[in-house]
Amino acid sequence: MKVVFIGVVSIGCHCLKALLESGANVVGIFTADKREMVRKSQMHADYFSEFEDLALKYGIPRHKISDVSVPLDTSKIRELQPDIIFCIGWPQIIKGGILQIPQHGCVGIHPTLLPERRGGAPINWCLIDGLSKSGVTLFYFSEGVDSGDIIAQREYEITLKDTAATVMSKATDIAVELIKEYYPLLEKGKAPRLPQEEAKATYTRRRRPEDGIIDWNRTSLSIYNWIRALTLPFPRAFTYWNGEKVAIWEAELLMGYKPRFDIQPGEILDIMDKKGIAVATGDSCLLVKTVEFGGQTMSGEEFARKLKITPGTIMGGDQHGKGISSHSTSR
Repeated sequence: MKVVFIGVVSIGCHCLKALLESGANVVGIFTADKREMVRKSQMHADYFSEFEDLALKYGIPRHKISDVSVPLDTSKIRELQPDIIFCIGWPQIIKGGILQIPQHGCVGIHPTLLPERRGGAPINWCLIDGLSKSGVTLFYFSEGVDSGDIIAQREYEITLKDTAATVMSKATDIAVELIKEYYPLLEKGKAPRLPQEEAKATYTRRRRPEDGIIDWNRTSLSIYNWIRALTLPFPRAFTYWNGEKVAIWEAELLMGYKPRFDIQPGEILDIMDKKGIAVATGDSCLLVKTVEFGGQTMSGEEFARKLKITPGTIMGGDQHGKGISSHSTSR
């Protein structure tokens, strides 16, 4: 069976490795320019992969495009005569011209339990929404968005200490397991094919770097979820101090801390030695532990000392007003 692989995200690299270790005959890899992806998305470089090492090791032709907004070259894929296409970690929707090429279909991974949470930024939204579990779905592509028949699903737990990076790691591990378990069945044409229940379908929207602004009027838990959902490798949650952007990489819920009754959201309540800064929220306060300011990463305490910030001063909002809505899913 001839396999073509399409992807540019690191989870795809792990899945491609699993396919190759399972004996898959990968005849071509289609990927994108990593530097351009970083520039456009403001994501950390480790989030992306061009599959160069695997292509060299296994002698697989690699086709790299510079602009992912341009559709893939259908003729190049057709020339390789794939029996099946795996598309894992690719920002484009795969159109019908490509879907019709392989006899055994086009297969992908989505890090939710489909049909719930189809669409964009699933890792971010599961944390923002405070889910205690999510999952990974191996499925066939169709003309719709993440709407194709399901091959297999597996759940994972999300704890209050998880971040975008740890959830991505859990999803990647499960994706690799599913690839190794179900590729032999796909090769034999015996993989399950279960239609999704459309009545249960929900959708999450894509996110942009500018969507990360913090609204300190929200609850401590809501803001904590916001920050851990947008930390590395994503472009981070942020606020403003005197009109200058402050990225917040790490925060912590302050258990047992009792702020004054007359606090204002965004007010700096305390500078805690070797811990960070306590910032007022809509219902209590949050400990800001690690920030990035002026291109430098530092502790919350160091940030306060460096800028001579004192308790009682206010941070937050943006240069024009409040942040965006945190609503994620729709039907």
